[in-house]
Amino acid sequence: MVTAFYVIHASLTILLGVLLIVRLASGKRSPALHLLLGVACVLLVMPYLNINYYGPPFWMERREQRQQVLHRVESLGGWSALRTACTALVEQTKAEPDGYFYWRRGATNALPPAISALQPKLVEVARDRDATPVVFIQFYGGWATGARHTPSYSLHVRCGPTPQGFQPEILHRGNTVIGRSRLLSDSVFEIY
Repeated sequence: MVTAFYVIHASLTILLGVLLIVRLASGKRSPALHLLLGVACVLLVMPYLNINYYGPPFWMERREQRQQVLHRVESLGGWSALRTACTALVEQTKAEPDGYFYWRRGATNALPPAISALQPKLVEVARDRDATPVVFIQFYGGWATGARHTPSYSLHVRCGPTPQGFQPEILHRGNTVIGRSRLLSDSVFEIY
């Protein structure tokens, strides 16, 4: 999908460039149109000059992230299997102080195989504002110094009853994270 974006973008750049050249070669004088075509060409070419800052729009990248996570969850057995694996992780971490657990890619503490199969970037077990255990699974996201960052995409799995109309308070390492949430399945929210 991302490569399709680049193909469409490059095609538009070439088309506008050719249109500007043909228009200028025809001898017709229309300064406003020439200025508009020239600015459009420059704006479409500029991202290719510094590729570090450029990528597909965040909405397109986030859609691709959702599809990849959905595929991983389906290969696990669906949302109910994810919730069961998260509940097992919460039970496993009850021996930890305050029932808190933190894992990041490359850490030595082991994840349950079901959650590990999702290929997460970060997994955190904490308590929600109503003391219900929550498993926060981050798949994508991160800032890059001097380059374009990757938009964040995570799952927030409540391992307990979820009241009607509940919206999670987005916590990460005890800090509130700015983002939006959407209910995907019973007690499973996406954070983006």
